[in-house]
Amino acid sequence: MPKQARDALNAKGKTDVWYFDPNDVVLVEDEKSPVYDERVHNTFDEALVVSMLYAPDGKTPQGVLKILVGSRNPETGKVEITDGRQRTLACREACRRLKKQGLPPVRLPVHLRRL
Repeated sequence: MPKQARDALNAKGKTDVWYFDPNDVVLVEDEKSPVYDERVHNTFDEALVVSMLYAPDGKTPQGVLKILVGSRNPETGKVEITDGRQRTLACREACRRLKKQGLPPVRLPVHLRRL
C-alpha cells in the first residue's frame, strides 16, 4: 500500500500475507514441539469446507477468509501453521473437491512470524 493510501486510512502499519498451497504447509504432530496442539488430530469441519467452496453467489469458491499464522522452521525450511490448524484441514479437503470438479484450488493466506 502506498504511503498516501496508508495516511488516508490512518493506518499504523502493514503486514505481508503469503499465499500457500494447503498441502505445502506443515501441521506439527510431534508432541514434544513447542507449537504442537492436540487439535491437529481432529478431522475437518464440513461446514467450514462448504463455506470455503461456495461464496454467497453460490458459484465461485470463497476460500479462506481469516488469515492464518505460521512460522518457518529453520531446520526444515517448511512453514508450520501455529494458528489455523482447522482451517488448514478444511482447505485441504476443499482443494480435493475443487480438483475433482476441475476448478483451481484455494490458497491459504498465512502471516509469517518469528517464534
